[in-house]
Amino acid sequence: MSKDYYPDLATYPSIFFPILERIQYFICKELLYSDEDYVTPHSKFIRGELTDNGFRISAKKQKSTNLTFPFTVWAFDDFEIDEERLNSNAKIGVMYSSTYDSLMDSTSCIINIPMMSIFTSAYDYVRAWQILTEANITKTKLDVPIVVNSVNTVTKIMTDMEIVRGPYAFELEQQLRVGRLDAIQHNLKIYFSNLLLNTSVSPVDDIEVALDSYVNEDYRDSIVVGSGLVPDTPYVVSTTPTHNEVDIAVDQSIQIDFNIAMKEEETVDNLYFTPFFLYETVWSSNSKSVIVDPHDNLGSGITYSGIVYAEAQSGDEVEMEEDYRWAFITEV
Repeated sequence: MSKDYYPDLATYPSIFFPILERIQYFICKELLYSDEDYVTPHSKFIRGELTDNGFRISAKKQKSTNLTFPFTVWAFDDFEIDEERLNSNAKIGVMYSSTYDSLMDSTSCIINIPMMSIFTSAYDYVRAWQILTEANITKTKLDVPIVVNSVNTVTKIMTDMEIVRGPYAFELEQQLRVGRLDAIQHNLKIYFSNLLLNTSVSPVDDIEVALDSYVNEDYRDSIVVGSGLVPDTPYVVSTTPTHNEVDIAVDQSIQIDFNIAMKEEETVDNLYFTPFFLYETVWSSNSKSVIVDPHDNLGSGITYSGIVYAEAQSGDEVEMEEDYRWAFITEV
């Protein structure tokens, strides 16, 4: 799908382009035109506007490219933050993903993509209506192959479809003069995470080949395509003070080192000390180490116990296998 179609690239996140590529494959190859080689349905998916003027432009494109019926016209619509999922799914603050090899965070988003498929055959129209109706029964989760830092990987999206009888068939009949046309408008609402990376996100070179890697229903988001690597399970490598260390200065900060980059806020939420004290946290640039800086001096001659609960997650959202506990005693 040519990026020339997009009038303002800054309006949409970079992840949007591979999402559109995946949606194109979903509509054309997996739903409406599944009995054809992908090259053919790929050409049936054209950018337009679902307005009278927009269909005049689409009709002109159809004439100039000898596009055959049926075909599908798609358009842009609203792009918005998904407020319902934002608090539970958004990753707050810097995070290093070993899968994407990139500093990143993500924001839960929704984008609406109106689509209309146009048919000259009553049989094709009825068949398409049945296919789209079945696809509309439940939300559909799709793997979107992407390239990040030259590594083939994947992100997931959820689609929700609304199907109505297309209102612009008559306008196309007037423009194309091919006889009676039937149209189905199937608007897609796409739920996705906008990956905010320190590098680019690109579509894969061959989406058919890439999708062959994701046929296994046991697939997990964090698997890297091609290499077969799965991100490491996080664990605490060391602490300062160490376990059972004594005579710790009451004004000393505490450092926790992990084997891989951690999801920072999630990790801090699962960090506890007994007796309790107020503190600030400062993370290293690669999210592997956190310094706990108490607001006030610790108590003298006190045994402090620390725990990082297993629910703490790595940057790739893999949890620890077990809680990590340690203790130290301050100086008298």
